[in-house]
Amino acid sequence: MLAAYGLVQVQAGMAQSYDWPNLALMPFYIWRQLIITVLMGAAWFFGAPTDAVTAMAIAVVTTWAATIGQLVLLNRRLQDKVPAGRKVYEPKFWFATSLPIFVVEGFYLLLTYVDILRSNIFARPTTLRSTTPALACSRSWPSFISQSPEPRRINSANTTSPVTGSGSHGRRSLSAPRYSPSAGRCSRCLAQDSRLVMA
Repeated sequence: MLAAYGLVQVQAGMAQSYDWPNLALMPFYIWRQLIITVLMGAAWFFGAPTDAVTAMAIAVVTTWAATIGQLVLLNRRLQDKVPAGRKVYEPKFWFATSLPIFVVEGFYLLLTYVDILRSNIFARPTTLRSTTPALACSRSWPSFISQSPEPRRINSANTTSPVTGSGSHGRRSLSAPRYSPSAGRCSRCLAQDSRLVMA
């Protein structure tokens, strides 16, 4: 997969330098995604398992198919643009150009995925749990969470409309999550966390 991704980047750069944006971007970023979707749909339709193993197998096949197809089309177009001649290799110039790019991209990926790397070092995958829904819950109800063990209810009939300035119609009421002083979390966060713990 890494070899295919590297070859795609080289081929896309060459195609863009000759003003061929469709050839540079469509095989890998458009047609590949469509083929993955079609093949996963076909697997589901014919009763094949639609799990991660099937998805990764389809991803590998479509990645190499899109890469090789782009290579064939690019070489066919380059025959009309680049005359045949002696091959010249410049490894020093290549390393001098690619090494700074490698360092910048490497640090960027390291900073982007440092939380995943840290989690893999200090914990096993079976012991990790997702806290994103709980954080979203606590951010969505900041003014509704109280120290009271009973949930607060907000009656929409007693509120003022920000548009008309008058009370809104209807008797709808919203129930806020219950705050747990012992756990320091609201009831909705605790419920979601309990469902997301992986055995």
